[in-house]
Amino acid sequence: MVNLAKMKSIFATLLVTTAFTPVAEANLYNLADFNLTFNGASYLVATLETSQAGIFNTETAIEDFLNSSTYSVILSNGINQILDLNNSNSVWDLVFSFEPNDQTTFASLVADSNAITLTFDTPMEVTEARLFLRNSSFGYISYFQANNVTDYSFFDAQIDPTTNAFSSVNYGSSFVMPAITPVAEPSNVVLFLSGLAALSFFAHRRQS
Repeated sequence: MVNLAKMKSIFATLLVTTAFTPVAEANLYNLADFNLTFNGASYLVATLETSQAGIFNTETAIEDFLNSSTYSVILSNGINQILDLNNSNSVWDLVFSFEPNDQTTFASLVADSNAITLTFDTPMEVTEARLFLRNSSFGYISYFQANNVTDYSFFDAQIDPTTNAFSSVNYGSSFVMPAITPVAEPSNVVLFLSGLAALSFFAHRRQS
């Protein structure tokens, strides 16, 4: 004979357990955690969402990781969007400029649940590394490091060939794109509360 009370208890426990079952959720990152004022355009929202994580240290691996993610960049003057980059109109492109036979210039990207960290190494004079997200109309954002007469690194954005702005960072430092704290899925919250309610109900029935 089936023990109905036991079956109810198992069912309620499953509801609570399911609510806490870990799933492979995507992380959302802030791509533009930099101060940037842009000819009156001060509203810049740039995000990337991916469930991938790891260390990527070749040009192809970095580009594949970024281009397989979901990304969006919106630059606005508070009234109109003046730059919109997303999966449908733009691609990530890693570009190096260096002296012949230079085997020391490279980039590394590390993605984990806390941040995406992009690091360039340009040890030789007149070497540059730049990661673009750009469209076909000369609009882009980029992360750039140059070892030249004056060494510098910056994050910048461009609407067209004549309109751009940048935010300097310390030369040689990494570009850190922090994860945005995720919000609990409403469905998980409802499922969890349903499980608690069921456990409470069955406990009350047993006491009665």
